[in-house]
Amino acid sequence: MLHLAEQLHDWFEQRREFAVATVAAVTGSAPRQPGAAFAIDRDGTVIGSVSGGCVESALFELCHQAIDDADYRVETFGYSDDDAFAAGLTCGGEFTVVIQPYLPYARSDDYRAADRAAAAAARGESARLLHEITGSGQPRIVRLHARTSTASRLALPRRLSAVTTTGLYDVAGTKMFLDVRLPRPQMVIFGSTDFAAALAHAASFIGYHVTVCDARPVFTTVQRFPHADEVVVQWPEQYLARNPVGNDSAICILTHDQRFDIPLVKAALASPAAYVGAMGSRRTHEQRVAQLCAAGVNKEQLAKLRSPIGLDIGAATPEQTAISIVAEILSLSTRRSADSLSVTSGPIHAQRKV
Repeated sequence: MLHLAEQLHDWFEQRREFAVATVAAVTGSAPRQPGAAFAIDRDGTVIGSVSGGCVESALFELCHQAIDDADYRVETFGYSDDDAFAAGLTCGGEFTVVIQPYLPYARSDDYRAADRAAAAAARGESARLLHEITGSGQPRIVRLHARTSTASRLALPRRLSAVTTTGLYDVAGTKMFLDVRLPRPQMVIFGSTDFAAALAHAASFIGYHVTVCDARPVFTTVQRFPHADEVVVQWPEQYLARNPVGNDSAICILTHDQRFDIPLVKAALASPAAYVGAMGSRRTHEQRVAQLCAAGVNKEQLAKLRSPIGLDIGAATPEQTAISIVAEILSLSTRRSADSLSVTSGPIHAQRKV
């Protein structure tokens, strides 16, 4: 549910009756991973997707039934051998969905709890909903705060009150479904260039909170970077000193300016950022490494630097280069090879770790 928080927050505000089907568990190959959600309201308005199309028709009916019954449902979908048009996964996998009705009058406590969580997620804050799947058909929904242990309220293990992945869990014999929405990871792009504008667009599209920073006010404007969440006029290394990044952050240095480059790359490599990439030719890279070594950057820090930035896909334009950069970041974050799927084996989707 929380992956649709921005849209569903409006439905809560309008006091609509609706149901949400959220992917809770996946086995084998499936088009969407835990957390993907599909919702319909009483009038049949649809948002979201859980399968890319192969089970949505069945879920449409099941969600309506959940609204009529004022009760949750847990359903599993898998491959159908008998009927290619039946509700099933032609890719051969299996997934379980939790279908939860949200009714402002019949289930007002659940409605208010989910409304608060959706509002928090829509604001970009951490939000969690815990569904206790009970035999009575009356799931309990609790908002789990990002830094608040739930042990005193539901006697849950500590691992469910930390940063935990959306999914089904067994807690002392009770089945729990935890729906998690964490804040967007941060990308900081240094350099007010056309490449930066294209990268801001691509990074925002895949879910990053994007900041563009450059010391030149004439180039660093909101109008030039409409897809950035923040546009900052400041010397790059000063920005990093005053705005620490997290260990899930990406720093992309597209400055191409010696006044910025070396002190900025040095500061970025000293940060906990998960990804540090710098644009430039191979000759520029060799010169950069020599200057960084002279500036005291050690081998362990240098190993973190992705330079020249991006995957080798033949990118030339700003837009193509942006795709090569976000593809490299994604492959590193999921620890995948970045080879063509046609020449690899094993699961197509990155496997979640609990």
